[in-house]
Formats: sequence, structure tokens, C-alpha cells
Amino acid sequence: MVVCGDFEAGSTATYDAVARVLSVYGERFHAASGHAWPLVRSVDGTELAVLVKRALAAAPLRPLFYFGHGRQRPAALIGRGERVILGKGDWPLLAGRVVCATACHTEGIGRQLRRRDVGLLGYRGPLKVPYLERGAELMRDAALAGPLALAQGRTLAEAGRAAAQSYSALAERLFASTDMSEVVLAPFVQQNASAVAVVGNPDRRI
Repeated sequence: MVVCGDFEAGSTATYDAVARVLSVYGERFHAASGHAWPLVRSVDGTELAVLVKRALAAAPLRPLFYFGHGRQRPAALIGRGERVILGKGDWPLLAGRVVCATACHTEGIGRQLRRRDVGLLGYRGPLKVPYLERGAELMRDAALAGPLALAQGRTLAEAGRAAAQSYSALAERLFASTDMSEVVLAPFVQQNASAVAVVGNPDRRI
């Protein structure tokens, strides 16, 4: 399943702006992967946490692709208003899955899930997300490189390398740009390359 994190509609807060960008990335991934997995997002006022847990329970062992916010302590995937979507009490729902989490601090979640036979592609520390339209569009392909590699049948290790290499190549291009708004973005993109993390069996595939 593909989960797009939720946000307050119309909000200009950075938290919601970042969630909006990641949600768009999730929608792009869903389309680029041929709609191979159901798309889960908040609709009709139903809490996203309810929808996600329901979908996970109905499809055990299926992969989870998550695009949204993550929290370090206590470790959790969080949504609108920083409400928990999946936290420690929900880890049994993730048992046996491959999880691809395009979100901050998700390496820690992967470490908590090791004993549950979970393989995770995520991020060590913060994921730098440009929330202005131009920057978000520039970083989209790099952010999707890892998830798409997994969707195409590559291993967690291969997907992690694809993500890091894509971020690094983008950073190099931005550093060489004559547009200062792109040059300013480059260090943050390079930080993402260093933050890509794989937890669990690196040879695991979906």
C-alpha cells in the first residue's frame, strides 16, 4: 500500500507545507509504479490512522510505502497536527513487511522492527524537503529513486544506493547551477544522500 501523509488544507505552516509536498511525491510514486498497490489517504474526514491500520490488517505481509512525517522520540509515523498514524503499539501490523518510509527519523523505526522480520528503506535523522514549488519539483525524482527501485524488484541495498546516488547527482548539478536558488538547495539535497538508511536484510526484495 502507498500512504500519503495528511495535512491541514489551506495551512501555510511549514509542517503542513512539507507534508503536502511528500503527499504529492506519494501520488507520483503511485502512478509511476503502475498503481500496483492501493493508495491510502485521508478522505471524508476519517482519520488517516484508522484507514492505514484497516488497510494493513487486510493485507498482511504486503509492502508499505509511506510519504509523510516521522518522529524520533517516541518513534512514530505522524500526520496532521502531529497525531500518530503508526506508533509502537502498531508495530505488530508491520511484521514481515518491507517498509519504504520517505520521512524523517525512520531508521529508528526500522531498528525497533528488526525482530519482527521487517526490512526498511528510510532516513537517518531529518529528511530535507523543499516546500516551495520549484525546489519540490527539482527534488522529486531523487526522492522517488529508492521507492521506485524497490517497486521494480531491486533489493533494499540496491534501492538505498539508487536513492543516495540520485540525491548526490542532483546536488552536484545544483552546486554547478548559475541560479542561486538552486545552489542554496544543493547542500540540503546532499544531506539527504548521506541520510538514506537501510535496516534489516539488505538483499530483501518486495
